[in-house]
Amino acid sequence: ILFLVNQINIGKVQLSEHVPEKERLSKDAIRDLFRRKSVHVTNQRLEMAYLLLNRRFHFTAEEANRIINEKFPKVSRSTVFNILSLFTKIGFLKKLEIHSGFTVYDSNMEDHHHFVEQDTGEVRDILTDQKIQTKIEKEIRKILAHTDPDIVPESIEIIIRGKKKTSKPQAS
Repeated sequence: ILFLVNQINIGKVQLSEHVPEKERLSKDAIRDLFRRKSVHVTNQRLEMAYLLLNRRFHFTAEEANRIINEKFPKVSRSTVFNILSLFTKIGFLKKLEIHSGFTVYDSNMEDHHHFVEQDTGEVRDILTDQKIQTKIEKEIRKILAHTDPDIVPESIEIIIRGKKKTSKPQAS
């Protein structure tokens, strides 16, 4: 199962699985990102970044391996996994622990939150505009300061777990 971005919009921000053409990263732009992170650019890293960063979706390491191998069949599983680890480390991808032992990667690096549908494992982005995001962060920081003033959050990302409402049968 490929965890495509489904979205819940709060505010004005909207994203879709496919990044609009004008917002896609060219290979030259990706090379520049690598250079700014002081990371050596290899063909495998470049191609993998191009394939994964120009879509907005959630995926497992195995799914990334399948996506890469559809285009580059000789790339080993360990290479794909190592590159995913590197991309997470340098901030190209987010790694989400959905539940114990189940991790997905997120190519959407914008500030946002997640909803995990408990029955299916589907991950949805909860998108907020900046005003609402700022309010959420302010409230969370207040709670943390009151609970334990030694905690200094680097980022605030909320994962909400739940179920979809089931539709009620219509009366006949």
